[in-house]
Amino acid sequence: MQKILTQVKKSASQPDWYKKDDTKAQLQLAVRSVLRFKVKAELLEILDEIMEQAEARYKEYDMSVA
Repeated sequence: MQKILTQVKKSASQPDWYKKDDTKAQLQLAVRSVLRFKVKAELLEILDEIMEQAEARYKEYDMSVA
């Protein structure tokens, strides 16, 4: 979980990251690599939930913290 959080914070350091498909894709790939041992159906559910939470929490991420 720490690896996922680190990747979310790294992506959130870019302005308007949640609007950029390439940044979101990079984040999704990072999450998938961490969770690669999960069943595909579970992985997609988990990935969707992580992306929703990341957008909700880090949409207004303070750049000076990163």
